[in-house]
Amino acid sequence: EAKITRGNRRFSAGGRVFIGELAFLMKKPATADVHLTSGVMAVRWPTSQLAKTLTTNPQMRIAFDALINRDLARKLAQ
Repeated sequence: EAKITRGNRRFSAGGRVFIGELAFLMKKPATADVHLTSGVMAVRWPTSQLAKTLTTNPQMRIAFDALINRDLARKLAQ
């Protein structure tokens, strides 16, 4: 589980979710702090490297977009 703090608001995120995806998609700085609970494994990818990879690898871009879209749809449906 991830504990997310944005201003005075606190959220929890379960497994297999993107965190910070809106900042990446909107090309804005992240606006929240994220703390992982003990035993959690996460993948962190610097914005510039991810953007370069998606630009130079169209198949990765398609896969990434599909995952982001599914994640955002699941979050909106909650």
